[in-house]
Amino acid sequence: MPLGRRWVKRIRDRIRDRLRGDLRLTIATLCVGFAMMWILPFSIYRFAVGNFAIGLLDLLIVAGIALPASHALLTGRSESGIRIVAIVCCLGCVAAAQVIGLVGLLWTYAAVAFVFFVLPRNLALAMSSGTLLAVMVAAGEELASTFERVSYLASAALVGLIAHVVATRYERQRQQLETLAWIDPLTGAGNRRILELELSQAPAAAAG
Repeated sequence: MPLGRRWVKRIRDRIRDRLRGDLRLTIATLCVGFAMMWILPFSIYRFAVGNFAIGLLDLLIVAGIALPASHALLTGRSESGIRIVAIVCCLGCVAAAQVIGLVGLLWTYAAVAFVFFVLPRNLALAMSSGTLLAVMVAAGEELASTFERVSYLASAALVGLIAHVVATRYERQRQQLETLAWIDPLTGAGNRRILELELSQAPAAAAG
């Protein structure tokens, strides 16, 4: 196999293994890919029709989520990359709500759900709450009446609540399955997998 194809295959296998072992990175990658698929064509269209300000905003959002997500996939350092993606998504929603109006406002539902699936619970709660409040301020005339503001806040909060419940339930079940995979339920002792892990780490610990 040529060296170039071997290198591409190695990178592809590494990315596939990381996606299999990290659900948050998988969700972030899927959301980034979906957002790029929708936002990038609009950015190109707006540049073509001379709407450079909004086109540049779309392009900055795409770059702001694509670069950290790509870095996380290639290096395996998913924690910081995912947080940057979440921050850019929330800031992008605020900017879009102010510049575009209703169309930008609708993206906050996706952003609120996204942060609950990829961030720790308290951080997700703080970031989603701050985003909703900032969007309501930035939206201006799109949410002119009190009724519109309350309706928007209630519907977005419901999306966040559902995402929080699903993400929390999944994390709890994942921890239970991980415990069953490593700990014998009858004796409470580690099973063969823990033994193999400790044996594999023993040389490095002895050398250190």
